[in-house]
Amino acid sequence: MLQSLVSPSSSNSSSSKLAPTRIFLNAAELGVGAEIIDRSKKIRDKVKSRIVSTVSSVVATLPTYESNLCEYMSSSSSLEPNSSSNITSTDTDDATDSSSSIIKKEKPKIMPLPNGPYYLLNDMQPKIVENLQNSKGKPLSTVAGVALCRCGASKNKPFCDGIHATIGFSSENKDIEKDGSGQEKNKVIKDKRKDYVGKKITVHDNRRICSHAAECVNNLPSVFRLNTRPWIDPEGANVEEIINTIRKCPSGALSYSIDGIEHRDQNETAPMVTVSKDGPYLITGGIELIGGDANNTIQFGDGASKEHYTLCRCGVSNNKPFCDGMHKVINFKDDKN
Repeated sequence: MLQSLVSPSSSNSSSSKLAPTRIFLNAAELGVGAEIIDRSKKIRDKVKSRIVSTVSSVVATLPTYESNLCEYMSSSSSLEPNSSSNITSTDTDDATDSSSSIIKKEKPKIMPLPNGPYYLLNDMQPKIVENLQNSKGKPLSTVAGVALCRCGASKNKPFCDGIHATIGFSSENKDIEKDGSGQEKNKVIKDKRKDYVGKKITVHDNRRICSHAAECVNNLPSVFRLNTRPWIDPEGANVEEIINTIRKCPSGALSYSIDGIEHRDQNETAPMVTVSKDGPYLITGGIELIGGDANNTIQFGDGASKEHYTLCRCGVSNNKPFCDGMHKVINFKDDKN
């Protein structure tokens, strides 16, 4: 169970500035604390179960890291008692009719923890934790996350069981190594998108972020041709067939342009994380990646889609957190999923 330490609610909060958020991360837990703003008696009588929360701090400490990682982030919004986005005595009746007038549900987010799991945050709105209160008898709230394995060794896939600390999993990507003769020992594909120009359509491709799902070569081999250079022939099929095939690309490595207009995020689907068979996590619906590794940033590839992409879960990708197809090289297996 995720554990969180959060600040008690305060009725004297009046600042509308963005509140700094302090995050402690480590291997198996993440908790997001939030203040519970006291409402006036009149509003509480009319809106009994509605609580407007201010996310003020994040505290989660895990003993499995060599040292605690402390990061500072700024919250994207601050809800205060007199804010226009909150309930007031004049809009209580309207708020009673529709909960959407109080809080607009955000899309899920994924946070890759350094040398640890992914955290899937489905609901960024703090919820009161049952049977938990502070020393003053006030309830505490938090945003809970689900830890997903990305070291590849969990015995409870896709969930994290903490084994990453035991095996020494590293979320860092390997640098290019050279042997005594100066030749590269581990060939790293360059992060560069190439354009394959046809008469009616231009196909864009970045080999660096390809997860090697083989949707393109299996569905339209006349255009996507293995062992042939150039490997993409935009004249090998009609435009509709090419578009339909590109839309099946899970990693976002492929996109296309028609009449100078690029179509990169073409899949309008609800946010979803799919655990693929013996492969990566398939992310669709524009789930946001937050946080990051080492330098606290997540670098997407050249021309990559942020609406759909794939995240490594075998643990050996050299383009972490993204999948680069290494699960096939090591014959990664997950019989339960």
